[in-house]
Amino acid sequence: MKRFLTFVISVICIFSFNYFAFSQVDELKEYGEGREFYLAIPHIAREAGEPIRGNYPIAIWVSSRVDTRVTVRDFEKGYSKDYVVRKYQLTEIPWTDEMMLTKNEEAKYYGINVESNDPITVSMYISYRWSGESYRAIPKAFLGKSYVTLNMYLDTTVQILVE
Repeated sequence: MKRFLTFVISVICIFSFNYFAFSQVDELKEYGEGREFYLAIPHIAREAGEPIRGNYPIAIWVSSRVDTRVTVRDFEKGYSKDYVVRKYQLTEIPWTDEMMLTKNEEAKYYGINVESNDPITVSMYISYRWSGESYRAIPKAFLGKSYVTLNMYLDTTVQILVE
């Protein structure tokens, strides 16, 4: 009887572990994927005359699990261009630093929109010789309507509600 109970408990543990482990893997696969993203170029306090690394200072990295087409739009200048993203390959879209958020309390329409018909992941990479930044974009579907920002120079938080 003792062996039978040990066997039953072992089987339950194994099946429970597999169920939870594989369900989390499926969740992680979809995390970060979306069909629409909004990006901004954070202020990089680079030194005067600091050169860029490579051919352009900023790259938007797009990847997908299927072949798809991506449209990138710049709202300030009205730029729009389509790119082909191949399955399991990183597509690098070059960008300039003209839309970097360098001035506070000045309203500019510096948003960059990335859209696709299929799920994609998007990252932004900014690279100068001594300074830079990179981040993975959050899909529009995950954003919600209430945001809290940490403002580094003032060490305060601000809540923003979007209607």
